[in-house]
Amino acid sequence: MNTETTASLQDLPLHKRSIVALDCETTGLKVEKGHNVIEIALVKQNPDGSLEEWSTLIKPTKRISPSNQAIHGITNSMVSNAQTFPDIYPQLVAFIKDCVLIAHNASFDFTFLDTECERHHLEKFSHTEVLDTLAISRRFFGFPRNNLSIVCHRFHLMTPHAHRALPDARNTMYLFWAMLEDIEAREGTSLTANELQDLCKKYHKHGEYKKSILQTIVQAKREHRRLSIDYISKDPSKPIRTTRELEITKWNSPFLEANCLLRGEPRRFHVKQIQRAELTSVIEPAPHESLLMASDTSNNYSVDPDDSPVSES
Repeated sequence: MNTETTASLQDLPLHKRSIVALDCETTGLKVEKGHNVIEIALVKQNPDGSLEEWSTLIKPTKRISPSNQAIHGITNSMVSNAQTFPDIYPQLVAFIKDCVLIAHNASFDFTFLDTECERHHLEKFSHTEVLDTLAISRRFFGFPRNNLSIVCHRFHLMTPHAHRALPDARNTMYLFWAMLEDIEAREGTSLTANELQDLCKKYHKHGEYKKSILQTIVQAKREHRRLSIDYISKDPSKPIRTTRELEITKWNSPFLEANCLLRGEPRRFHVKQIQRAELTSVIEPAPHESLLMASDTSNNYSVDPDDSPVSES
């Protein structure tokens, strides 16, 4: 494919591109210990909405570790007569040509694939248009845990037989479109692959969007202003996000304690789950409020499943 064609494809929004979800199963988790790819699955969604699937077992040079066999259920006997990686390589390359690739924890899959290419003196895969649904989940939604099964469950998406390559590739495809729909609605525009990658960088915990949110929180506390936030819920029974108006009582990063006007009571919020923050009206304290606040040193805020402490992931 020439440079001109590549550039024209990259200018297209994602819903006008062919997207391929990829998943690999391996003999073990550490590529540096000589572990191999033993199963690859690809699920392609074309711009017209049609789907194509391709999957294959691969004969490894290393035996499958018991711990990995317990995860994916692939046994040494199942792959003993399978094709080798060089055998399936042409089909793999042809299937993904001109496509945007997506994977959950993409660095894992592509490190293994590139190592297989090196081992067999084959050309490595181009990583110019690879989107990682794990990174997207972490950056844009801030769930406490972001493995594929948990995030799919949060979006009410799941196919059976998780941890085999084809079901996981399907789940990755479904999850990608669910997250992209939410992100594009938030941004108010359709996104190209490069634009989504750029947004991921901005939504990193050290990126400019998160810095802006932290600055807005500090300003609201300093100027006694109410704060409007979009807050991500990790509870599958609730909407992904709710808009809340807060009166900050304490800011001790990464936790924000505030009176939540939506719930009418004190709450604690983790900044990781705050996706938008804007200043609203000035808080006008009651004449006796300062005296009451000075005399009350207890922590009377409540914590619900959405506002509880979460670990970094």
